[in-house]
Amino acid sequence: MISFKVGAVLRITDGFTGNPVPMGTFRSDIDDRPVIPLSKGEGYFVFLNLEGGEHKIRISSAVYQDEEVTVDVTGKTAVQVVTLKPGKYYRYGTDARHYEIQAYTDSVWAAGDTDGMELKVAEDKAEKGKTEATIFASAAFSKHSYPDNFLIYDGKNSEIICVETVDDGVATFTSPLKNNHKRGVRLLPAQNFHVSDGSVCAVLRDVDKIQVFSKDGEKPVEYTSSNDPE
Repeated sequence: MISFKVGAVLRITDGFTGNPVPMGTFRSDIDDRPVIPLSKGEGYFVFLNLEGGEHKIRISSAVYQDEEVTVDVTGKTAVQVVTLKPGKYYRYGTDARHYEIQAYTDSVWAAGDTDGMELKVAEDKAEKGKTEATIFASAAFSKHSYPDNFLIYDGKNSEIICVETVDDGVATFTSPLKNNHKRGVRLLPAQNFHVSDGSVCAVLRDVDKIQVFSKDGEKPVEYTSSNDPE
């Protein structure tokens, strides 16, 4: 009997639309070796039989910018979210919003802030170290798919967290909270952008404004907005 060991699971989505990216849209390499993952639908891709330790997975495509992520193969297999950023020939809609971000780090997190879309802490204190929290989600979030990355927008206590599931008003996280968060603190959908030569252009869909933080989610970063549809 042939058996397979799950090494890593990625959920790969279009960074502009948020839709799952289908098989055949990209190529993947693990540690510079071409690999064809097992497609499970809805943007889930499984990489089998990886040895323990860290591995670099590179995703390349004619439609999207190249993306590289590091996975740590341990006893527990957690889903890692990868958002592919549109490439040179990507066709945006009229709802595209452009933001020029100046930063002197390797990467930044940009979180879309849209009026009427609310996901927020709904308990007196979501405690540091916990992997779940009671939340309130507005109707606009009813069709949002998970897992997904979020910025917990909480001043000096801001942080990036991956929400794995939302069920009956409870959000579960793929890693423990780093800080305490009080009732009413918002969670904003976030994407990681790689910075080149001190700047990066983030293009997001139909957002009113964005919040930008350094790669750890703890330090705000300045940006300018053209806010002009292409």
